[in-house]
Amino acid sequence: MECLMEKDLALFAVDYASKLGADYVDARLENHYNELIIVANGKVQRGVINRKRGIGIRTLVNGAWGFQSTTDLTKKGIRQAAKIAFKVAKASSKHVQTPVKLAKAKAYKTSYKTKVKIDLENVVFEEKLEQIITWEKSLHTSKRIVRGLAEYTGIKIDKVFASSEGANIRFSNSLAWASLKADSKKGGLTQFYERTVGHSGGYEIFQKNDMEKVASEVGHKAESLLNAKAAKMEKDATVILDNDYAALLALLVHEIIGHPSEADRVLGREAAWAGTTWWAGKIGEKIGSDNLTAYDDPTVPGTLGYYLYDDEGVKAGRKVLIEKGVLK
Repeated sequence: MECLMEKDLALFAVDYASKLGADYVDARLENHYNELIIVANGKVQRGVINRKRGIGIRTLVNGAWGFQSTTDLTKKGIRQAAKIAFKVAKASSKHVQTPVKLAKAKAYKTSYKTKVKIDLENVVFEEKLEQIITWEKSLHTSKRIVRGLAEYTGIKIDKVFASSEGANIRFSNSLAWASLKADSKKGGLTQFYERTVGHSGGYEIFQKNDMEKVASEVGHKAESLLNAKAAKMEKDATVILDNDYAALLALLVHEIIGHPSEADRVLGREAAWAGTTWWAGKIGEKIGSDNLTAYDDPTVPGTLGYYLYDDEGVKAGRKVLIEKGVLK
């Protein structure tokens, strides 16, 4: 999807906004391809393919930000968006109380892509639809499964990032995942079980995993929970980390450690939308056990959050969040 013309458009946006007088400019051009298939109880709820393209232009003028996006990828459209971004920044600079000062960062020029064996667009959509229908059918392991849900998502994103500091980064990403869920019922008792299979890569993930077998396991798990006994409350308990419990642990780490680490929450900029963070201002303090060390690393190949450079052109890497119980 990405081509030289699109790369030139990002550079054109940066050059034009710089000539308007902006102190700093960056432009991010994105090209998206999305697929979504949802099947519930044998019926196709959704089967969608869509494409979208656009560019976002960010300007810094006298310590204030301005931003404008557009889907008009002609030079005329980009010039218009750049002018608006510049005007917004210039107007905002008259009222800014704390001028923005950019940290020094290396400007990278590189191109990289997610490793893909089977391109999402090389598998006929109708074939995918039939496969997802089959996966959903496999969820129904007995009459106790009252609802099955199979949802497939495929995304391809091509990005071009350019800045007035000389950055020029091209990234072609591909994501594919499927969620399988079974609801079970016995008398007045209901239970459910769900599993997700996915990665950053192509459609090969569904050949690597026997999805009909996975779906059947999900159905049986949902059934077995109908006969499960509630665990006794204990002051001290032994935790067994098999595959299922490890997934629960990952969810807890994601919610309790991952989200509170987001800068927008720490700075209070997301309070009305998603909340704040419980450890703001606690860097260097002991907040957990000596056995607790947590980090995030988007550079791990195959993970759904994979990238080597973020949307501001900063090189990604492993970041320690908590080390031996101390917030870093």
